[in-house]
Amino acid sequence: MHPLVCSEVKKILNESDNENIAIEAVYFEKGCLGDLLDKLLWIDRPILDIKKVLVEERKFLDNLDDLINFVKKPNLPYIVVENNSSLDDLKNKIDQLWNLKQL
Repeated sequence: MHPLVCSEVKKILNESDNENIAIEAVYFEKGCLGDLLDKLLWIDRPILDIKKVLVEERKFLDNLDDLINFVKKPNLPYIVVENNSSLDDLKNKIDQLWNLKQL
């Protein structure tokens, strides 16, 4: 992540009064997002499903292998949620974790 973007994200987080903040990202390097998180929710989904959504719905180029291979689980404590169904199913799984105070 560019240092200026990281600086702006840190500023927004530091100024927030919210106890829980969600950030959608794929790279959690030291010196930026890796230093800001106390918990990480890793949404695991089959690669073919990811490609389908990115190419068909979001109009990405269909050669995404380099990008997908770039994304690695970070060396942070994380909770894995399987996303192999509907958006409603994923929301229910996350709601269950939230209600159990795991998030």
